[in-house]
Amino acid sequence: MNPVYVFLHLRKTAGSTLKYHLRKNFRPGEIIFINPKSDTHVSVYFEDWQKEMTREELAAYLGGLPQNKKDRLRMIFGHRVYSGIHEPLGRPARYITFLRNPETRTLSHYNWYLEKKIRQNGSSTKARLTDDHFRAWLQAPESPDNFMTRVLIESFQSKPSTKRELASNDLERAKTLLKSFYFVGITEQYDRDAAFLYEQFSIIRFFSNQKISTKYYVPEDREAVAKLIRDKCWIDCDLYAYANHLNQRFREANKEFARCVGQARRVKRVAARMGTVMRCAGTLKRLPYAVLPERTKRREAYDEICQQIRDAVKRVFFRKLARRESR
Repeated sequence: MNPVYVFLHLRKTAGSTLKYHLRKNFRPGEIIFINPKSDTHVSVYFEDWQKEMTREELAAYLGGLPQNKKDRLRMIFGHRVYSGIHEPLGRPARYITFLRNPETRTLSHYNWYLEKKIRQNGSSTKARLTDDHFRAWLQAPESPDNFMTRVLIESFQSKPSTKRELASNDLERAKTLLKSFYFVGITEQYDRDAAFLYEQFSIIRFFSNQKISTKYYVPEDREAVAKLIRDKCWIDCDLYAYANHLNQRFREANKEFARCVGQARRVKRVAARMGTVMRCAGTLKRLPYAVLPERTKRREAYDEICQQIRDAVKRVFFRKLARRESR
């Protein structure tokens, strides 16, 4: 039985880029998006509709889907996915996520916060571009300190928790939870780790990175700001180091990892050289939607396209070689 993938999207870890690729490559009915709406409700996007639900309502909805729709579902993706969300489907699950260096993630989170304030109020950002304002924002009670650890722990709780100080036992708990994931990607190695997932999901249409935050704020004293973040987000720093350990162990244990990454990179690289993937294979534009309704056929088509691309490159290479020898 094919597993369903569950992606926990931690904010500002490049998950939006992966989400965009999934939306452009998966067919309707193959992916559900779960976004936070309130402490008790989530927004559920599935097929051509959107609805607000509680966890209990979502579980009842998934459990009531016809069997063919349950079997068709490939991915549950979002900021508010939680442990056991797959159970009503009656299928095994593979949980995946990405973690990012807390220093760069926190700065990106702050720039996202500034951007949101501008959209909401149209206010100037000049007063918020100093290190003092960033320090006040990070030390405020509602600040996103140790954000990745908090979201991870909350996702495995029966209900959301209130903001509180984290301790060493929370770090150990977060490590235990992270260890249960099938794959933990590292944002700083996104091109490598995302390539592995692209190959796993038979991604054949590639796009540029999405939702890169505008850098409204750049630290004046980088060392002081970096130390401030490390001190305030020390649990996230330790969790990030552990995520790197898990990532390395996965790559060493999975002998197919390097092959999958190389395969996806070749497809993407050759597609970029030839303009678009659609120019590599005449029917490729129609593959994700009209030609290949079955997952197995999509996989066969993916391998066939890879072979077509390799053959095309060989033809170009030998033509160039023949021209050189004729001179």
